[in-house]
Amino acid sequence: MADGGSAAIPEAPGLPSAPAAPAGPEAGAALPDRVHWLQRAMAGAAVLLGAIVAGWGLLSPLGVILVPPFVAIAWTVFVRERGSFQTLCLGVGLGVSLFGVVLACFGTFAFIPSALILLMARAADPRQRPVLARVLAGITAAMVAAALTGAGWLAYDVWRVGEPSSYTSYQ
Repeated sequence: MADGGSAAIPEAPGLPSAPAAPAGPEAGAALPDRVHWLQRAMAGAAVLLGAIVAGWGLLSPLGVILVPPFVAIAWTVFVRERGSFQTLCLGVGLGVSLFGVVLACFGTFAFIPSALILLMARAADPRQRPVLARVLAGITAAMVAAALTGAGWLAYDVWRVGEPSSYTSYQ
């Protein structure tokens, strides 16, 4: 240190000379593709509509048959990998659609909006197709608004009269 400069500190044997590279995507470890938050929000909207249907159905003794489709719809929210999410949305959406068609024969089509939203959530990845994702999200918002308005009207009618007005109009 007689020359006024700084002397290099000798390295201890066995220690690395540079800090280790961080583990993660920079180190080459590939993370699985995650489901985009918009797709998860659309699946959550399907769960909300399914919960309304299942809750309303549980007022009757036969409403227990609405619980398994609701559980299948709710299952989609917990899947994190994109490929698994898309496959599950397709399977559950088609299955619940078929169940909804069977229910439509008995006068209710309540699970069909949830099934359609799941089928739209499958394709609504803004990282791949941003315009399509926005359009599908808008359609989902309109479907949820219409369904919540209808459910609110029906709940108000039941609260006001004690039963839906369609029951009393035939007497």
